[in-house]
Amino acid sequence: MTDKELELKKIVLNISNKIKAGGEPENPRIELKRQWPVLTGIKGNDLNISISKFLKEFVALANFYGPWKGYLIIGIDEKNGNFFNSPFSKSGLRDSSDFSKMVSSKVDGQIPFLYDQIQIEDKIISIFEIEPSIEKPHILLDYHTKNNHEKNYIPVKYGSDIKNASKSEIDLMYYDRGNVIPEYKLDTNFIEGSYYIRHGGTSTIMSHYVEMTIIFENDGRKPITIKEVALSYELIGSKFIEEYCDESPFLLEQYLFKISTNDRYSLNHNPLIIKPGEAKSITGRFNIRTQSNYKCLRNGTFTFFLISKDIFDKKYVSRQLLKVIPW
Repeated sequence: MTDKELELKKIVLNISNKIKAGGEPENPRIELKRQWPVLTGIKGNDLNISISKFLKEFVALANFYGPWKGYLIIGIDEKNGNFFNSPFSKSGLRDSSDFSKMVSSKVDGQIPFLYDQIQIEDKIISIFEIEPSIEKPHILLDYHTKNNHEKNYIPVKYGSDIKNASKSEIDLMYYDRGNVIPEYKLDTNFIEGSYYIRHGGTSTIMSHYVEMTIIFENDGRKPITIKEVALSYELIGSKFIEEYCDESPFLLEQYLFKISTNDRYSLNHNPLIIKPGEAKSITGRFNIRTQSNYKCLRNGTFTFFLISKDIFDKKYVSRQLLKVIPW
């Protein structure tokens, strides 16, 4: 069991023991659910109501004041503290990326969160760890109840209840943004003029690669350890594109990196550790497989998406529009 899992297990056990001892089951930073709500598989307004109720609790934790985490824990009975088997599979969604897509389609603003599962008493407990948000207030775009449908609902915790935020509470959330330094925040940029497309292979099967120097800057409160970096991109403008290009976007083959030497290594074996307030740069080489004529890559403007993943599988995405220098 990892240190993170031990930390989460301690939090969950403390909550359960407090309930069993007659204490309050929740505090403003914690929401408990006995089991997963219905998030898929049914039609009509019943599904909208179920999703709205769950996201109201989720978003209210992200809108909470101060630099503290919130926890939405599934698998604890708030009445008696007993545990119930609640793995993610019982949500009806395929994986946490499906949950992220659902949230992003129904909530305004990106909510920073991590999802984990721990085992207690042969039961799987699901935990959403919601980090302080610098984008609050987060808005539930459509909030459904049995008798009402409300747009642009801003849920906020009020003791153990959740209500629609008042104007003064919304103002406080905007003010509170400046007090929030997230635990994990990674900024990535490409150095101007450092990106090149090279060509190799035969005239029929082309082997291209892009080289660029990337700067990673840790603006959070905790170290970030990057284990994987991926690049995807789309060609959006070239005088050759109509004549020569027969596929877009291009497929990324592998990710290899070098740091100021000719030595290359995979980040999976040599993670990049970035301390708070620290910036590091690497020169990345990204190989492409395509049967397109190489001319479609020349003189083009690309939209690059750099996806960095840390050791907790948290993703950091950077988007940049670049004019690529051909070989």
